[in-house]
Amino acid sequence: MHAPAEKWPPRPALPRSAPAQAQGSALIESLVAVLLFSIGLLGLVGMQAGAVQQASQAEYRSMASLLANSAASQMWASDRSAATLQTRFASPSGSAYLLWLAQVQASGLPGVSSANSTLPTISFSTLAGGGSSGTARSQATITVYWRAPADTQSHQLVTLVQLK
Repeated sequence: MHAPAEKWPPRPALPRSAPAQAQGSALIESLVAVLLFSIGLLGLVGMQAGAVQQASQAEYRSMASLLANSAASQMWASDRSAATLQTRFASPSGSAYLLWLAQVQASGLPGVSSANSTLPTISFSTLAGGGSSGTARSQATITVYWRAPADTQSHQLVTLVQLK
């Protein structure tokens, strides 16, 4: 007698390969994703660089403002007659101006030098008396210059001070 033939379950069909047009689409999608991620990362790096540059500029403006206010406060504390102010504080040779110039140069404000015409200046003008007083006033114009290392042109801060 013959033993009955065992029936094997039917074989599962082998997966068909993707059509020729769809082959490699996963690779292209991966490359596009990497490209988009790279562009986003470069944008973030650019924004970070811009933020650092703006922070540096803000620091220089603050330093220039403090230096100008220092000169103005010295003027207010001194004899405020026009002749004395002109003699002591006017650039380029006033005695108090020379002391203040040394402070400016030691402050770390970049690019302050006579070589590139960025030395600070203080000049005076006389204003007619106003209001109920006919007394003339002096107006000081304090200009502080600086040039950041990456800049091609100088920046300036101008402060006007009226002294009576």
